[in-house]
Amino acid sequence: MYSPNEYRDRANECLVKANRASSAELRTMLLERARLLRRAAIQVERSMFLLDSTPDGPHIISSPRDLDNLKLLLERLPLGGSLRMTTEHYCGLFSGAEVENAWAASRNIADQFGCSAEFRTDGLVCFVKRS
Repeated sequence: MYSPNEYRDRANECLVKANRASSAELRTMLLERARLLRRAAIQVERSMFLLDSTPDGPHIISSPRDLDNLKLLLERLPLGGSLRMTTEHYCGLFSGAEVENAWAASRNIADQFGCSAEFRTDGLVCFVKRS
């Protein structure tokens, strides 16, 4: 199995080739291939994450006291590392009306620190540091 980074590299190569392609049909095919390779990278990353076999970094299970503490943990998270917490605990970091916006906030916080965020079906919220 390829690593997620190898799929992303192949997708980037397809995008470069699509930019240079003279035929609209070839360009469309290469863009579709790049889209599929990026999707494959995400699926491989999720699979590796679920298996706890991500070779890039440590997995941290934490219960931050507040949003500032969460941001500090994400800032210190090593490249490839992941931070996990229960969905209930994550939503508890937000007050009353803000709880409804917890999902949007997770994406904003993740983008701010070069992470991806995911609400998993097993009741965890996971942040994975990508850059």
